[in-house]
Amino acid sequence: MRPVSLYPILALLLLVAVIAAAGCTGIRSTGTNDVPAGSTAWRIDHAVIVVQNLTASMDTFSEAGFNVVSGGEHTDNLTENALIPFRDGSYLELFAPTDPSLAAEMHHLVATDTFDTAMAGSDAMQKRFMLHLAQGIGLRDFAVSAPGLNLSEVQVLAERGGVVLAGPIPMSRTRPDGIVVRWHVAVPVSRYATCVPFLIVDDTPRSLRVPDGNLTNHPNGVTGIRSIEVATRDPVEVSRWYNTVVSASPESTSDTLTTFALNGSVIIVRGIAGTGSEGPVGITLSIDTGDVFELENFTIE
Repeated sequence: MRPVSLYPILALLLLVAVIAAAGCTGIRSTGTNDVPAGSTAWRIDHAVIVVQNLTASMDTFSEAGFNVVSGGEHTDNLTENALIPFRDGSYLELFAPTDPSLAAEMHHLVATDTFDTAMAGSDAMQKRFMLHLAQGIGLRDFAVSAPGLNLSEVQVLAERGGVVLAGPIPMSRTRPDGIVVRWHVAVPVSRYATCVPFLIVDDTPRSLRVPDGNLTNHPNGVTGIRSIEVATRDPVEVSRWYNTVVSASPESTSDTLTTFALNGSVIIVRGIAGTGSEGPVGITLSIDTGDVFELENFTIE
């Protein structure tokens, strides 16, 4: 895989900042409520942006006015991350292979239709994220959670509605300071899995996984994730997933868009035709002035 410059990210962010300074459409404030898991408690936990060079991307986002924190390596030692934590409790994850050749290897496996054979024995989360590396850099995934979330209970309820969630799958990473952070995930298993989030719940205190305090006060004023938009060729089935798993009813709907309201954020499902890529295609970030960053089509060619 040829090296890809990450400078277009900075250019996009700077352009958006100029638009925001000129006065963008205001939005309502974000936040979280400590209530039992349910339709009013589900929130976007984080969004995953695949990068090829973690150090370079951390510098790029820092220059764009974000506080970026090194997250450390995951247990398999194949991948590492950095975090951009927000005041609303969500964050952006910059996800990268520890060895840049891994992305090219995954791309080759997919291109030669040998990925499933090579990944036999791997769990659903490993397969999901190796596929993200194969796709290349850009916005690739997101997770949702809720206070008091019990993944096993959600899996049972989802199965009754005809939705399969693999797991709970244990995960961990070692931070640069040596602290081991642990959590569990439940992963969608379907032909439209890239269009829906995985579920996450912490085993260790969340503050160990997600930095807080002054690190959430970004120079550019961003306070959280306002919305994530996903594109799909089967909006009916994808919408049914949100209805079933997170008990979310559409906040609004049109011929091409359906919006689901979570706690302090929204998920937008956009129907597409033809052979367009499916999955997350854009993020809107809230700014403390009431304006927004519109980060659409974040993938870099």
